[in-house]
Amino acid sequence: MSRRSFAGGMLFLTLTIGFRAEIPARVFGVAVGQAPSIAGHVADTIGQPVPGVSITATPQTGGSARRATSGRDGAYQFEALPDGTYRVDFELQGFDLTRRNNVHVRREAKAEADATLSISPICECVISTPRTALRERAGQVVDESRRGLPYARLELLSATGPEVAYADGEGRFRVRLPLNEHWPLTASDSGFGAVTQQVSGIVSQPVVLTLPRAGTEGLPDTERLSRGCRCPGNLFPHTGR
Repeated sequence: MSRRSFAGGMLFLTLTIGFRAEIPARVFGVAVGQAPSIAGHVADTIGQPVPGVSITATPQTGGSARRATSGRDGAYQFEALPDGTYRVDFELQGFDLTRRNNVHVRREAKAEADATLSISPICECVISTPRTALRERAGQVVDESRRGLPYARLELLSATGPEVAYADGEGRFRVRLPLNEHWPLTASDSGFGAVTQQVSGIVSQPVVLTLPRAGTEGLPDTERLSRGCRCPGNLFPHTGR
């Protein structure tokens, strides 16, 4: 190879390497050093980190939920959330659910949302047996866009008194209803209006409760949603909350 050819080849190789080094990673669809939109830590009441917590971030006016799980050090984060105001729910079996409202996400600025989980109180089960045959039905609490509302509150007024439970992370629940009566079932949620529907076990299709937006003014920054007793014979037999 001539000295001129060798020098030309080295120049081409140098320019090629330099050109590739200058190509931004986003050209190839790779996110480099993307900052979290929401991040924080989960701890118990004595300050110990709590791993394995299911964390749900939902637009406060309703919308699609995003999910994360706390690590061994209790840390978590959500990336690339659209701008807006979110509520963040922290749920783990054996603890009451903690909700952080009014978490503001703005472009290129990390929102911090820490949570302290309190152990659910131990309670004695008092089982009241309804004087009617029951049938189990599935259900879901949704917003006006038909998207599930995580951990919406449910209250069923039966012949033996009220019973309270919470939906799961997708707004779903199961409930045992009478075959020959109609009982009022009320669903409510932070920032949404309550809805009551008369329900029974005569039909088998899922119960759907659609909550209208009520605005977020006056919502506390932190809410604690108590699990209450989960006893055999409950009218809400679903697992979890």
